[in-house]
Amino acid sequence: MIRVEMTYAFPVSVSKAFTYICNMDNWIEYWPGFVCVYDQANAKWAHSGDTIKVITKFLNRERELYLKLEEFQKDKIVTYVSQQKGLPDARHERHFKENPEGCEYRLVVCFEPRKGLMGLIDRFFIQRAVANALRQTVMNLDTIFRNRPSKSEISK
Repeated sequence: MIRVEMTYAFPVSVSKAFTYICNMDNWIEYWPGFVCVYDQANAKWAHSGDTIKVITKFLNRERELYLKLEEFQKDKIVTYVSQQKGLPDARHERHFKENPEGCEYRLVVCFEPRKGLMGLIDRFFIQRAVANALRQTVMNLDTIFRNRPSKSEISK
């Protein structure tokens, strides 16, 4: 089993981070390669068993990614499984925890490498691509959380 994990602290409350990160309308702003949620008007992402299809761009091609929500505990944890043609299925965890700086956000992606030559690709290329995507995700979120004025600042 390959496990890629990253933890990062954001200068916002757990509630604000959770609400922003879990809102499908915001995914395009921070998810690397994200294009759209397919049929977003009917998509649901808040209860165990919810499934959605998203379109992402990878290697200059749009690809379908199917997500199935396993666990959704407000301000605590979100877990889901992703399936994409040509790649191993992956289990994703998003953990939210208060810390002195605001919110500690831990991202985890686990997948079983395939057999044979594809397994070598999974161990080297896919593992690195996942790590890079997690790094870019937290960099994008950090920029958003540090540079966006709060609602109270906007109303001044």
